Amino acid sequence: MPNTDSLDTFQFSGFKTMGVEVKPIAGPFNLGEGPHWDEGSQSLFFVDIDGCAICKYDSASRTTTKCAIDRKVGFIIPVKDKTEQFMIGYGGDFAVVTWDGKSEKPQDLKIYAKGDPSVDNRINDGKADPTGRVYAGSMCQVKVDGIWKKESSFLYNLEKGEAKVLLDKVGLSNGLAWSLDHKKLYYIDSLMGNVRELEYNKETGRIGNPKVVYSLTPDQGSPDGMTIDVEGKLWIASFGGGRPILAWFLT
Repeated sequence: MPNTDSLDTFQFSGFKTMGVEVKPIAGPFNLGEGPHWDEGSQSLFFVDIDGCAICKYDSASRTTTKCAIDRKVGFIIPVKDKTEQFMIGYGGDFAVVTWDGKSEKPQDLKIYAKGDPSVDNRINDGKADPTGRVYAGSMCQVKVDGIWKKESSFLYNLEKGEAKVLLDKVGLSNGLAWSLDHKKLYYIDSLMGNVRELEYNKETGRIGNPKVVYSLTPDQGSPDGMTIDVEGKLWIASFGGGRPILAWFLT
């Protein structure tokens, strides 16, 4: 397990730390989440969860477009070889939406798979694995005495129109990232306050043998979204810790 010496912290809103500047390029949004960079269109797709919208930032024109959805949207991922189709977390379910990237309303929206059976839950963060399978988890939207309910949600993967449960007793499913050798899945349940590493089978999509590889301290906030770069460095968004981006080398 790495110590804090392997953890870099970059402040937000114009502060410069270690030669890095982080500044807003679009917004404001109610709750912007789930960024997905599309290399082909040179665009950033993301969602406004509480604003019930899918969004596109065009890097060439530096413009942002929004499309209203009639439920909260947990994530957006382009469908392979379909320029205007996207998989989204659609309330508690999964849906395929057709959107031209410009209109304020979608051209079409169809349920792909039913998700959480509980009406209190919704789909949260999601991502495609190295083979294109979609992994996404859920969270409970109900608080008890001001605290999110634990162990009431799930982590799924989508195959052939079905959402298969990979993990149960999840609190608030969030960041996902795969190791560069495609043998490990790194996963965040925000209510656990840590990053777990799971064995990952690229052929079957199955996961197992979870172990905690990093725990955030209370002053670092809660781990949220996550990605991995070409050097094998995990980038962890910290919610409520005053450190929106944490970088950690896997050693």
